[in-house]
Amino acid sequence: MEEIAKIRSQGYAIDDEENEMGIYCISSVFYNHRSEIEGAISISIPKIRVVSNTPDNYIDQVLQCCEKISRLLGYR
Repeated sequence: MEEIAKIRSQGYAIDDEENEMGIYCISSVFYNHRSEIEGAISISIPKIRVVSNTPDNYIDQVLQCCEKISRLLGYR
């Protein structure tokens, strides 16, 4: 329950090799005009890219993509 609360609070989820060794995933949701979750975006990155770079850039890109989709769907 704590992990779910953290994900809701920060607006994204991270899978740090929890499902597959060597793979790092970031996901977030986008909303429709009724403020309902319409879908989600997820990216998978080789862990080595995250180790050599900060994951913040990837997180920002996923969040920006979801914000843009939400706006296009009428979310305010």
